[in-house]
Amino acid sequence: MRTRNSFLNVVSNCVCYIVLMLSGFIIRKTFAEVLGLECVGIDGRFTDYVHLITILELNLGMSLVYKLYDPIVKQDWSRISTILRFLRNSYIIISLSIITFGLLFSIFAVNSITENISKEWLFRIFSLYLIDITSSYYYYHKRMMIIADQYSRVIGIIRICCLVVMSIFQFFGLKIFKSFELYLLIKIASKMSENICISRIFNKKYNMIDLKSKLKLVAEQKKEILKNVKAMLFHKIGGTSLNQISTLIFGLISLPLSENGVYCNYMIIILALWGISREFFSGVMASFGNLLNTEKGEKVEKNLNVIFLINFFIYSFFCSSFFCVSAPFMKFWITSGNSVFGLSTTIALTVYLYVYGMRQSLEMARSSAGIYVQDRYVPLIECCINFVVSYFLARRMGINGAIIGNIISFICTTFITYPFLVYKIILGKNPKDYYKKYCLYTVLTLAESYLCYYCTNSFTLSSNFLQIIANFILCLIISNGINIIAFCKTQEFIHMRSLFSRIFLRFKKINSSV
Repeated sequence: MRTRNSFLNVVSNCVCYIVLMLSGFIIRKTFAEVLGLECVGIDGRFTDYVHLITILELNLGMSLVYKLYDPIVKQDWSRISTILRFLRNSYIIISLSIITFGLLFSIFAVNSITENISKEWLFRIFSLYLIDITSSYYYYHKRMMIIADQYSRVIGIIRICCLVVMSIFQFFGLKIFKSFELYLLIKIASKMSENICISRIFNKKYNMIDLKSKLKLVAEQKKEILKNVKAMLFHKIGGTSLNQISTLIFGLISLPLSENGVYCNYMIIILALWGISREFFSGVMASFGNLLNTEKGEKVEKNLNVIFLINFFIYSFFCSSFFCVSAPFMKFWITSGNSVFGLSTTIALTVYLYVYGMRQSLEMARSSAGIYVQDRYVPLIECCINFVVSYFLARRMGINGAIIGNIISFICTTFITYPFLVYKIILGKNPKDYYKKYCLYTVLTLAESYLCYYCTNSFTLSSNFLQIIANFILCLIISNGINIIAFCKTQEFIHMRSLFSRIFLRFKKINSSV
């Protein structure tokens, strides 16, 4: 039953993510056509500013959800009630803190836009973003209970339904009323509808949970939670520096909103690619965590090498495709204004996509082993390097400088610490083999991307859509063809092929039993 629930949850999460991604592309296209790239820039900048403020959320939910597993198994409803009540009260305080700090931060957010746009209107827009990001916090404890009880697919189904309805209303709202405020109000209404549905399911399914209970967490439990929250906070700060720091810098150097809008459109593609692969590694994480508790040494290393090879296969293809397909895709997707970056920025973004994408296998292993406290200060160092270097370079090179700053901060920090901690703690080895493989994979990715670029630029089709399809197929064949030829006789590739065969057979078995 546990395997079946896990598999169905992964499938539900993937479907939800794909629906979210596709609806996002459609609405983004309509948004840009109706309101223009300046409003796209406002949307991207304000979204990232608000996500920067949500550092105050502290990742409390994820730090506390593991506390629910044991009482759920034992059906200890009193303990569950105590944890959920603590979580609910904490998120009420967090939401009020975010709104208060956000209103203060709005002075910078509004004034960072130098174009001739009404400051009062910008303040209203920013306030709606704050309401949107905090609108789920009061219901967060109910969401966490459903997830901890292995029913996240229920949330996925509700979210898909709300997203589809929201996308339809946003599409017609933009076409008919051409209103930024209405676009955001529909988004807030959709999120509130999702919360109400989740709340009703929680109330019906878990009516034995008493959220009015006066029991409180003991001091020792609060101390343990605080320790985990501190560690997760540092990692959240580092994660935030991936994109939000760049947006903050664009505000400081007064980057034109139209350029910011183009950057946001490219980042939507990059974040979508990261998200797709992250869903896969999230599904692998539980199995790898179980392996760490049952096996040691060579078998763990063998599996880690296979996962790293899969990581390479995914991102060598992603990078060659992004490098060759992004320009015709942007021309097809966003038809208003100058929506395409030059070659140098595309190269910088492709490298950015690669270096952060290739660390996902290590992130999965690190999360499986619970390696958080050991490197808790590294994200702070990464964030500081990122801000200083990116600001310095962005003042001289614009968007390219901010992207290069992100890459440099990664190479100076987590590129060193992640392999060291994973290999030392999990395998008890020096990570030199990892770096050898990384160099080989990088050389192959560069060669494949250049070859794909050379082939796709040797012809031009009259339709951007046909050009996208042709470029994509060439990248698919060239990138994966070279990788299969290069690794087909290695143990990692043979094991990888066997792994996907077992997954396919398991899918058929589960599908026949549903």
